[in-house]
Amino acid sequence: MKSPQPLGACCIVLAAGESSRMGRPKQLLELDGKPLFTYALNTALEVCEEVILVQGAVDLSGYLPPAGNLKLVTNRDWHRGMLGSLQTGLARCRHTRVFVIPADLPMVQAATYRHLAGAQGTAPAAFPVCDGHRGHPVLLGPEAVSLINTADPELKAMKVIAPLDPLAVEVTDSGIYRDIDTPEEWERLKGE
Repeated sequence: MKSPQPLGACCIVLAAGESSRMGRPKQLLELDGKPLFTYALNTALEVCEEVILVQGAVDLSGYLPPAGNLKLVTNRDWHRGMLGSLQTGLARCRHTRVFVIPADLPMVQAATYRHLAGAQGTAPAAFPVCDGHRGHPVLLGPEAVSLINTADPELKAMKVIAPLDPLAVEVTDSGIYRDIDTPEEWERLKGE
């Protein structure tokens, strides 16, 4: 069976933080012999025409898969927050529809991206919901991208786009909210 066509969208994978709650760089924790960040990255590469990986506190350049649709960028001000990393990625993005996913969500399914893209319609932004939990990826349209590009980089992205009334899209993918922030969450994931 042939793989579905890539979505005409960019995905920005956010991997710039220092992992203070984990106590070590979670981007490089090994899961089945691969760095944790590569799971979210590989799903994005499978689904989107363009993928931008934003690094910061940790150099990820030595761990990248060969992919023509991947750009690696560095947020030198990563300590100011995730929105600044998103802005760094958006500056290199050539699409008007942009998925955003933190690199510590290794279990998000490719089908979730496709479902969000199909459900967005004319909404300026959309996010998935599963079992009452909001999650990622978030899908931004041009109006949401414009708001984020002009926002204070220390704000939360969802707060910035809240006035646009983003669309909540029900999905069956619990991976959308199962991020890995602490050693306990890491141990739980490895035990599955």
